[in-house]
Amino acid sequence: MSDEDRPKAQAFEDRLFALARAHDVLTRENWEGAELREIIDEVVEPYLRQKTKHFEIEGPRLRLIPRTALAIAMAVHELATNAAKYGALSVPSGCVVITWAITPGDVPRLVLRWQERGGPPVTVPTRRGFGTRLIERSLAQDIGGEVRLTYAPAGAVCVMDIPLSEAGGTAEHPSRH
Repeated sequence: MSDEDRPKAQAFEDRLFALARAHDVLTRENWEGAELREIIDEVVEPYLRQKTKHFEIEGPRLRLIPRTALAIAMAVHELATNAAKYGALSVPSGCVVITWAITPGDVPRLVLRWQERGGPPVTVPTRRGFGTRLIERSLAQDIGGEVRLTYAPAGAVCVMDIPLSEAGGTAEHPSRH
């Protein structure tokens, strides 16, 4: 493999590992669903091994069907990868805050927010990379969600707005534990 192809191969391998980690969670649950927190924990775990990486993760218990869990896992992986290369996870002082809430309505929605802080100043990318396209397409086409990425100087912010209707098949129900 040429030196030029190594980063592409590594990125592909990293995506496979993130997908495999999400599959592990679903397999433990007999592919009936997975807790959102467990999916997020599994995806960010490789970054937590580096003691300088810091995450704050908070939200209510929510059990997702497999398709939604996988789409969110891939989105969080891509965000973490970008943060490790260019954003808050690229410096010891950086932090990523991941929060979510369920908004009620005829179709309840999961609003998941990824916010970076303490990293290098952010500039708007000059091109949309594969990871950004993957996040937008996966959430929009696979589960009918919407994604808003903003590049504030203090840190990148991604807000995912995902329908949770059973009819749409994107989530079961909030856990009752």
